[in-house]
This record gives sequence, C-alpha cells and structure tokens, in this order.
Amino acid sequence: MPDDRFLHRRAGRSDKVTSLPDLDYRVWTQYILSADDFGVMRASPLTLQDDNDRLARLPARKVQACIDRLVTVGLLHTFEHQGRTYLFQHDWQSWQKVEYPRATNEPLPHEAARAVCDEPTRRLFGIHPGGGRRKRPEDVPNISQTFPEDVPTMRAGAPAKRLTANGKRLTANGSEGGLGETVEAPPMDRWFVALREDYPQNRVTGGHMTERAFCEALSTASDGPRSAWDRMRANLENQKRGYDWRVKGMVPKLENWLRTGAWEQRHDEEAPAADQLSAKTNRTAAAFAKIMKDGAS
Repeated sequence: MPDDRFLHRRAGRSDKVTSLPDLDYRVWTQYILSADDFGVMRASPLTLQDDNDRLARLPARKVQACIDRLVTVGLLHTFEHQGRTYLFQHDWQSWQKVEYPRATNEPLPHEAARAVCDEPTRRLFGIHPGGGRRKRPEDVPNISQTFPEDVPTMRAGAPAKRLTANGKRLTANGSEGGLGETVEAPPMDRWFVALREDYPQNRVTGGHMTERAFCEALSTASDGPRSAWDRMRANLENQKRGYDWRVKGMVPKLENWLRTGAWEQRHDEEAPAADQLSAKTNRTAAAFAKIMKDGAS
C-alpha cells in the first residue's frame, strides 16, 4: 500500500467525528497516518508526536488524553500485547481498502478484539503476519490476486507473490508454488531484536521510525527479505571490523544506517597498523628509528 490514506466525506456527518474537539480530531487523523497497514499502532503519544511536528510541541500527557477520548467515543479500540497497549480501528479496511499490506512489527489483535471488527477488517487481519493466514487470496476483499512484477511491496509480511513466465507464483524462498499455497511470513520482529543486539550499542535507536526503516529496507530488497536479512547481518559484521567503524568510530545511528541504505555497503577489512597512522606520524617514527639505530652503532 502506498503512504496515502483515505478520509471519506461521510466523516463530516459522523456523530463520533463531529463531536471531537479540534485537537482530538488532529490526533485521530494522525493515527490514520501513523498506524500500520492493518490499522494497528502503539497507544503511545510518542508515536504520534514522532510523526507530527505540531503534536511534538505539546506535552505527551495532553496527546495521551486525546487518545483516551478517541477510545471513549468508539473511534478507536485497544488491546494488550506483552504488557503494552495498542490501538486499532474496528472498520479500518472498510475505509482504507488496503490492497498490498506491508510488513509490520505491530502485533495481531487478539481474538476478542478482532470480534468487534467489521467483516472486511477481520479478513484483512486474516493475512496478518502473526495470525491465521488464509490460503486463498480471494478470501480477502480488496487484496489483489496478481502482483505486478514491478511492485516491491510486501503482502502480509512476505514478499509479494509475482507471476513468473510459466504462470506460477514465487513463494517466500523464491521457489514456485501453486496459487493456493501459503507463504511463511519472515519473523521480522525477531530479526529486528537481533539487529539491535548486534549493532554497536551506543548508536542503537529504537521507536517507530527505526522499525519502519528496518521493514522497508528488507521488504523492498529485490532478492526478498530473507536474503536481504542474511546480507544485512554479513555486512554489519564486515563494517564492525572495518577501519571507519573500528578505528575512526564513524558509526551511524541505526535508523540512518537502515534508512540511507548504508547497510548494503562493504568496508575494507582491518587495516595494517602502518595504514592506520598518518603519513607525518610514519615519517616521525622512521626518523626516530634511524636515530636509535645510529646511536646504537
């Protein structure tokens, strides 16, 4: 799905929407922009403030109060996952009509939470990376069964299935399978945790923007997320041994490393000791060695 989100003109006649104060309305529209393609988002004011400069200038407690009111009036709902609270919209798919849901690190709402959703949204959750995946693409409304060759987006956390010359579809590992075959979703949540543990700790960043950069880096890779993940790990180990990182300390923040594509780079391996010194230092050392040699003789 592109970054475009929809606001229907019927919202102007909605009792829930028109009852909102101006700031609550701003927070609601920012939720629509900040949520993942399944409408799920951490129920944290920091997530919204990170994506909206106007909200960033407000106290977090004030934004949190707006979130609470959106839940109270029924525009948004919450669920708990691993001790954290998340937001979702019960009729998300009816309005957003997501065709190519991208990979996400956000969890799947539990069964009781999904029960309040309308039918299109429940079916969209059916292809969530963490939940009961349906075998037939036609079971999910607004999900195209054929993915164009030039579309790099992710479908339910796995590479978009592309038609090959013989009409079969590519599965997550690149093999060809039948139209009814399921695709195992890459465990991006575990990969992201592993990356943060392996990256130089003083340059690790967290939060929504880093997670988004990680997902986009893998989901847009031409060889698929699994191959890209293997390459990312190998390149990280290479760069950690390289001169720029090990000696100069020129380590970018994790978010920038992902977002700028620096994770694709290969650095020179450990430089010889003489190469790590400036030319002037090398000349001084050579002159000193000559003096010591002449003095000894």
